[in-house]
Amino acid sequence: MYAVILTLLTLTLQAAAERIAVTVPGCLQTSVADADAVISLSLEGEIDARDLSFIAAAMPSLRTLDLSRVRIVPFGDEPADHIPACSFAGSPLTDVKFPLDYPLSIGDMAFMGSDLTLLDLPPSVCQTGIGAFAGCPRLKEVVLTGKTILGAHAFADCNHLSVLRLNSVDSLPASAFSGCGNLKDIEGEYHLRHIGAKAFSACSALDNFDFGQRLSYIGDDAFTNSGLTVADMSPCTSLREISPWAFSHCSSLSSVILPPALTAVPEGLLFDAPGLFELSLPASVSDIADVALCTASALDSLALPAGLENIGTLAMNRLAALEVIDAGKLSAVPSLGDDVWDNVDCSSVRLIADVTLADVFAAADQWNAFNIMVHGSLSSAPAVNGDASVRLRIDGRRLIVSSPAGLKKVSVYDCSGRLLASGRSDKNEYYYDNDSGSALLLVETITADGGISSDKILIN
Repeated sequence: MYAVILTLLTLTLQAAAERIAVTVPGCLQTSVADADAVISLSLEGEIDARDLSFIAAAMPSLRTLDLSRVRIVPFGDEPADHIPACSFAGSPLTDVKFPLDYPLSIGDMAFMGSDLTLLDLPPSVCQTGIGAFAGCPRLKEVVLTGKTILGAHAFADCNHLSVLRLNSVDSLPASAFSGCGNLKDIEGEYHLRHIGAKAFSACSALDNFDFGQRLSYIGDDAFTNSGLTVADMSPCTSLREISPWAFSHCSSLSSVILPPALTAVPEGLLFDAPGLFELSLPASVSDIADVALCTASALDSLALPAGLENIGTLAMNRLAALEVIDAGKLSAVPSLGDDVWDNVDCSSVRLIADVTLADVFAAADQWNAFNIMVHGSLSSAPAVNGDASVRLRIDGRRLIVSSPAGLKKVSVYDCSGRLLASGRSDKNEYYYDNDSGSALLLVETITADGGISSDKILIN
């Protein structure tokens, strides 16, 4: 026989406390004289599922429940050290202290929709079920330890949750904090190895996240529709794969640095990120999947990694601000899916290529729509494709470009790469009056026979 000692605070004209001993688990109801009036309850000893059910059903005024000195013993199908599923779902409880001396599991939806305001799960809580604390409308702060394994949707749709403390937490399950629109302050996230699918989806106030070097997995839609402004994954040396759509629909995302060992940019990774203007792709990337950057409409420059082999269908659709593609490190021209550059003004985009690939780009479907420039300076400015040569000379402040083969297109840039002038001509000469005052000009020329050349000229 085990004693259960209870402290009951009831609302009367004066605050009262009563101490009651119950000798048998499951008999708590026989020891409480006025269950409707109990506001705060502290238990000590051994209880079972019947007692938890009585607390939830028969104490409508209960706000504080202290189980820290309790052992939950088995009853029927309910095992020991377990809070049954849905036990306190929708409960008016605002504060709960959990048993400290034995490993505790919390069942599916056990506190879903309850009025908890702060939740500090001690190391004794080893596991929570699916949606254990989901939809708690008043929950503002959660403190977790690395010994707790969370179930999927554990804190989903807790709309007022703003503070999350992760004390050496290793893994977050699918939809762990999905829909927590006020979640902004996270501590200890750099310890994570695993971030499950949709773990932080629709966390619109979450503008910062510390991606640590231990991280090895990011699930599908993990941060979709979140408020992230910067995603710097450069410390994530163990992160070789990111799941599709992980950072999609992030309207505030402006800068992304992908992890150094990443081998592929997955499908839809940065889909609908209209504020993205800075993207760093690691050299290890060989594939950019379908719609990976679709609608990244603020991105004005793109440096292609040296080992890139393929770009998927609509991967770069609607890159309206794109001005420069740096393909100078490529050793081969990547294959393309369908409509990769759809809704991009390719003719106004400079594609910088190595001299050995310029003619290959110029002959390749979709690539040949760009304004192809030869990477580096060619002192004699020979044509890359064709027998004609190109001559540059200065007459006062005027640049004169000529070729006996005839000129198809001439583009003039300053030393920073800014386009100063561009023109098409079926004549042998092109003139540019250097009103910009630039002392050094870069001239890219396409001759009538398809020759491509680039050179620099100094105007004294």
